[in-house]
Amino acid sequence: MSLLGSALESKRLELLSEIVPGTAAIAALINPKFPDVEFQLHALEDAAGVIKRQLIFLRASTESELASAFADAVKQSARALLVTQDALFNDRREQLVALAAQYKLPVIYPQREFAEKGGLASNDTDVSDQFRQAWLGALLVFVGVLQMAFQPIWRGRLSGTKRLRSGRDTLEPEEPGSGFGIKSNWPRLVRVTLGGAFLLAGAAI
Repeated sequence: MSLLGSALESKRLELLSEIVPGTAAIAALINPKFPDVEFQLHALEDAAGVIKRQLIFLRASTESELASAFADAVKQSARALLVTQDALFNDRREQLVALAAQYKLPVIYPQREFAEKGGLASNDTDVSDQFRQAWLGALLVFVGVLQMAFQPIWRGRLSGTKRLRSGRDTLEPEEPGSGFGIKSNWPRLVRVTLGGAFLLAGAAI
């Protein structure tokens, strides 16, 4: 779940660049103790290269360091600030929103709750919905493939005793199995296709 939230950092940076256009630097508040901090750093660096904006990383892992980070952003002439995904930042929503107002910095946040507290903007995603879509998609694909694999068994016995003209019994199938056919498997193909669509929707960022 944290990886999913971190993957949105680049999109937040692009959105913030549109809110505050120009070439001035943008600051990013990160917690160096966050488990996926390296992923966040790489994602933001790549996004900064795409939008051609200087990115200033501000590090804070305690409540007391948050105010210092905002002061440093202003000192380094950052025109806007991005708050990355982190449990500490999420818990200190009111403090961060107040600091943004104090330093008059446009700030984009990782969760909509920040905007509800008075923050400028947020661009989060409903992670629980995405996981539900992914699980539903995986289930549909699995069931569809399983049904196609066992279709010959469900259509009839694959083998059984058969009386030949000579009077002897044989274990040859009473009816030769037919190959894979789109016509006979279309409901299962639809199920697999629909499952794939749910998987893509659940993985989309």
